[in-house]
Amino acid sequence: MFQKHALLSFFLILGMSCISQQFMNLSFEKNDRDSKMPKKWFIVEENNCSFNVNNKHKVDGSLSMGLSPIKKENDCSSLLLNELNSEIYLNKYFICISAFITYKNERDAENISIECKQLTDQGNPIVTDSCYSSVEKKNGGWWQLKIKCKIDSLTRHLAFGIKLKITDSIWIDKFSIAVDNTPVLDLKEIARKNPTTAEINWLHKNLIPLDGSIKRYTKYSFLKERIKNEKIIALGEVTHGSSEIYQTKKDLVEFLIKQMNFSILAMEIDIYDAQILNSYIVDDIGNSRTALSQLGYWPWKTEEFKKLIEWMNQYNKISLNKIRICGFDISFSRNSYSILQDFGNLHDKNLVSYLNSLVSVYDKSTNRETYLADTLMTAADLLVEYFESKYSNYAKLVGVQKADSLRRVVKDIWQYSMYDLRKTVQDIIRDRYMADNLSAIITEFISKKIIVWAHNTHISKSDSSMGYLTNRRYPFFSLGFSLGSGDFTAISDGAGMTIKPCLMQSAIVDSYESYFNYAKPNKWYLDLKNTKTVNNWLSLSHLFRFTGVKYSRYQFSNTNLLADFDAIIFIKKSTPSHLIFKP
Repeated sequence: MFQKHALLSFFLILGMSCISQQFMNLSFEKNDRDSKMPKKWFIVEENNCSFNVNNKHKVDGSLSMGLSPIKKENDCSSLLLNELNSEIYLNKYFICISAFITYKNERDAENISIECKQLTDQGNPIVTDSCYSSVEKKNGGWWQLKIKCKIDSLTRHLAFGIKLKITDSIWIDKFSIAVDNTPVLDLKEIARKNPTTAEINWLHKNLIPLDGSIKRYTKYSFLKERIKNEKIIALGEVTHGSSEIYQTKKDLVEFLIKQMNFSILAMEIDIYDAQILNSYIVDDIGNSRTALSQLGYWPWKTEEFKKLIEWMNQYNKISLNKIRICGFDISFSRNSYSILQDFGNLHDKNLVSYLNSLVSVYDKSTNRETYLADTLMTAADLLVEYFESKYSNYAKLVGVQKADSLRRVVKDIWQYSMYDLRKTVQDIIRDRYMADNLSAIITEFISKKIIVWAHNTHISKSDSSMGYLTNRRYPFFSLGFSLGSGDFTAISDGAGMTIKPCLMQSAIVDSYESYFNYAKPNKWYLDLKNTKTVNNWLSLSHLFRFTGVKYSRYQFSNTNLLADFDAIIFIKKSTPSHLIFKP
């Protein structure tokens, strides 16, 4: 049987992949001259299988989609995939998908099915039981497969295709889709062509080269006029594991602190990790290696980040304008638990009891899906309510600053519990809570200038992201990053889930990266808002590279850079960040 987790992971990948299109070849009547695959279809091959594509059989018309395993001695598992453009199904209720199948080996019939998976804006699968499948025998040895699914209101990627495990040739024909009983026909291909020579020349004219021998932080002096009125600058990253991005962001942080008087670095880490780093950066306790060893998240345990916090430590020794790190991410880590437990053991054993009641809900289940939602929510709420009832006592015991710090830890634990409950919308929940936490940091340091350090997906200004939610209250300058090729550090997809260097997917047609690769400099900056000429190609939505902490072979998602970011830095080649400690 085709493994369920593999199927889900492929559809998850699809939400970030190269096949989000506004043109679909549903009937397979059109050929793609540059590929053996029909236009806009994609095949994921499992178990080291590979397929020949042929078009011998047909229901009607001239062509069908034929797949023949090259090695027939073993069952070959695969997925034939496509994605429906979101404008077709937004605010709709049902989708019906149908296809005709025929085969050489009757045993294969039991292992062929239509699949329809829905994903959120950031590629997380939406769990739904509202799908119904059927199979009906037709003339000429063909079978019609159907699936009908309710469209979730949070769906932003809708992937569909054929799941199969076969021993011999099969043919697929007459794919049809209807949304709310309205047929979706093969759409005309929209002008998503390669950029013209004029558009490439426009890029050369408007970019600002960043390679060369100029001093690291002074090379960004051109930004002074552009961001002179900005109080919040957000620095993104394509991946948490690129050495070149971390080096560039370190240079930018130095520039913003030394030249533009920024003094707060708000990061995609939790409050406890921020406290650990500030003990070294602000209070000069211990050393950089010791501080990094205590962090709960591996992407920051690198030589590149070590150099940044060492620079911050040295800067604080000679500057009156002390710089510090604040964390806005959510977690329920052993560090958060230890903070409350240590405080409670010393001052209030009842607080420890409420904390342990929450922990016991997690301990009673090894399967996160079997959590009792009411029990978890109740335990988290009771912890918060008890802490708030004792807050004034704690403030008298340890001071307002320490009590406020403990309150943030309790809030962090509560947020993570609510995040853990809502598995189908975790990306939205996490960004919402991060936006709340970032807004609290901005409010606390309202007189300071703040640098935000997070992934591109969080600082983008697209709907439901942390950046979008924050920007409504505190407008900020968003600087995204893009990578052309190379390697990066990530959690591998192989056995053991090890952290190691991974290969970056090559820039593909209709991606921003394929356009950016036309530029000659190895690293450059492009202002997306204050350019003199409108670039028609750049103003359209295209594919953009996205990789998280986990490696995936398919690393692109449909987006609009002009809507998401104020500026972009492109780096032609990446190398992996250098981990200090063995994972």
